[in-house]
Amino acid sequence: MVPTAVRLRALKEKLCCMSAEFIRKRNY
Repeated sequence: MVPTAVRLRALKEKLCCMSAEFIRKRNY
């Protein structure tokens, strides 16, 4: 079982990656 903190951190990192890609696509 994965601790909640680790799961939250992974989710946040994934969100950051997705938003970064979105911004990159919008800029170019």
